[in-house]
Amino acid sequence: MHVFSRNPAADPVDDLESCAEAIRASGWWNRCDLAEQWPLTTEQAAELLSDAGEFDVDAESLADLIDRRLIPSPAKDDNSQLEWNATDIVCAVGLLNNRQQWQPTPSGHDACKHPCQLALEQARATDEVDAIVAGMAGVPRFDVRHLLELLVVTDIGEGRRKLVTLLKSVLEVDHGVVI
Repeated sequence: MHVFSRNPAADPVDDLESCAEAIRASGWWNRCDLAEQWPLTTEQAAELLSDAGEFDVDAESLADLIDRRLIPSPAKDDNSQLEWNATDIVCAVGLLNNRQQWQPTPSGHDACKHPCQLALEQARATDEVDAIVAGMAGVPRFDVRHLLELLVVTDIGEGRRKLVTLLKSVLEVDHGVVI
């Protein structure tokens, strides 16, 4: 996957052009059904991010990220519809990468995923997530409260990554929440 970066200290026009060039150079326009054009609608932005960027995102989830103020709102046209430019797309890419909001395996992001996350995605594909939560004989079967406490007290990053995946599994099996 191509790594995008912005230079917020740069002239806004230069930053916009470098973002557009990064998207072009990454070949994203060749990996989706959109022709290069700016601005994009929210639906088109979601299509570009999903099809070319392989992010787990749609127009509704992009709107939610804006409503939560996790990404800046793109400019609006005369009809108050969002107009996404290249800088807006690169901002979304940064957040989606930080959130690890990638499409399930197989995905171009698989190399970035922790092995436990890949195992969870494979278990989802075969409807076997309950096997992750069930654990092994003699080993505690953790609930959400216990896993949250373990996340607080665990100082080792590797352990936290494993706990997050187990927490996702428990939320899915015990509470029907898929993350």
